[in-house]
Amino acid sequence: MTTVFMVSSGSYSDYGVDGIYSTRELAEEAKKRFGSDNDIEEIEQDAMPSLNDGLYAWEVYFDDGGDVERCEYTSPNHLCWDTHWMIGRSVRVICRARDEAHAIKVASEKRAQFLATNQPQTPEMPSHPGETIIITPEDIM
Repeated sequence: MTTVFMVSSGSYSDYGVDGIYSTRELAEEAKKRFGSDNDIEEIEQDAMPSLNDGLYAWEVYFDDGGDVERCEYTSPNHLCWDTHWMIGRSVRVICRARDEAHAIKVASEKRAQFLATNQPQTPEMPSHPGETIIITPEDIM
């Protein structure tokens, strides 16, 4: 595979890609011209992400009565960066699962566990299949 070099600037909502270059030397020169403080990132061109375990990120929304309002495939980025709210007894759970039926099963178990213990999990990247993150509004206040 071919390695390319990305120059970026800013962070969070101010983040942007300034250019992608075929050599580190060109990227270094571009970094100077753009005045970027970010590190140059080396990227393997055409590299595909590996999902060897066959699990994907899903969002499952439950209404106040515990019925599934909707279940949808979501970005893997939500596993570590999204905020998951519980308002009243309405809950949104993000989990890793094989398919929609598996996601609903995993999320239902986590919702029941959460409501029984009133213990939200910490906002860390799930490390095991089916692990979820649930945060209540009180956790971020």
